[in-house]
Amino acid sequence: MITNKNRTAINNHLGTAKGKPQLRCLAAQTAVWMLFLILLLCGIPAHAGQESSSSLDLKQVAPETPNTSLDEPWKFTLGVPGWMPGVYGTVGIKGISSSVSQDFGDLLPHLEGVASVEAGAQKGKFGVYGSLLYMSLGDEVGRQGLLSSVNLHVNEYLADFGFDYRIVEGPRGWLDAIAGCRYTNLYQRASLYPDDGAIDSASARIVDGISQRILDKLSASGLGDDLKTLIAQNVLDRLQTLAGEHPDLPIGPVGGSELDRLTEEIKRIVQRLDPDIAAAIIAEGQAKTATLKLGAQQRVDYLKRKLADEIASRLHSALNQSFSKTNYWFDPYVGLRGRLNINKAFYLTGRADIGGFGVGSQLTWQTYGALGCQLTRYIYAEAGYRCLFMNYRGGGLIYDTYTRGVEINVGVAF
Repeated sequence: MITNKNRTAINNHLGTAKGKPQLRCLAAQTAVWMLFLILLLCGIPAHAGQESSSSLDLKQVAPETPNTSLDEPWKFTLGVPGWMPGVYGTVGIKGISSSVSQDFGDLLPHLEGVASVEAGAQKGKFGVYGSLLYMSLGDEVGRQGLLSSVNLHVNEYLADFGFDYRIVEGPRGWLDAIAGCRYTNLYQRASLYPDDGAIDSASARIVDGISQRILDKLSASGLGDDLKTLIAQNVLDRLQTLAGEHPDLPIGPVGGSELDRLTEEIKRIVQRLDPDIAAAIIAEGQAKTATLKLGAQQRVDYLKRKLADEIASRLHSALNQSFSKTNYWFDPYVGLRGRLNINKAFYLTGRADIGGFGVGSQLTWQTYGALGCQLTRYIYAEAGYRCLFMNYRGGGLIYDTYTRGVEINVGVAF
């Protein structure tokens, strides 16, 4: 049952789609629903009657329309879908979100592994089906601020299992009601490699800035805002990779929470040594003799080196590790799928489903429309467009994305 909350979510997400990719997705939805409408308006009888000459011609290439009798043997299909999608939307982790917008052409150079298969079995009006899609993406980002390199990986599994019931069938095609469950498993990882030279320079700049502000104020008090500015300029602004700025992969800010942790830890290190540095700077300014000035200067230099070394050590430790996150969820759904024969060789096929209902995703829907060709009695090929939307929130993950693109499907029916 679709609640008011889910109905509002449906309206919001369908109403806010913008740009050409969204138009293509809406066009695919429209094509699917038009196909189903055509099937219904054609008045396809529940049981095939007298066959026309055109239907006899069709059977020369296409498989015979199955008898819905439960005594009929099982019929099977096995296909290899070649989905070529892009990913668009928002991926957030622990309150930090990043925008993703990658076409398939952007993802292809980073494809490390892919596997796809689908199968179905039909007996009379009843059937079962399932599919599995696995995709692995990887990228190595070169020098990024305080990092010498960053290795990024995204692995995703999409598994689908369901049941269908034939509600309309005839010489021109068929229409099934479907119900099933879609499983999504998403793994994201970022492996960091620090740049020691850049870290040392950033730490020294922070300490020099602190020393100058202490010298200006002759006190270590009231440095809170100045310290935050120094950390932002020399650390945070040079670690934007952790904040999710990955133009080539649909990956969230896996290490984004480390930025706040680093800020707090550097502040604690500085606040512990600030009073000593302030006292040494004041003593240097008040020294009356060259000997006293030299001793005070050496004390200041020692404390500054000690503070810079502690900051650098903490940065090196924080930026020499991997961050990863795994999320998985199940989405029940209901929908329709059908086929409309055009002539003895070509046909239209489509599918539309909607689900989630707060069990896994708040809302998920999928549409698929294609032109098919029955190459032989048993072998078929389809070319179409598929769009999958998921709005999932759970386990510290926000996954609000459209995955859509061209799909080429080749299979056998026997």
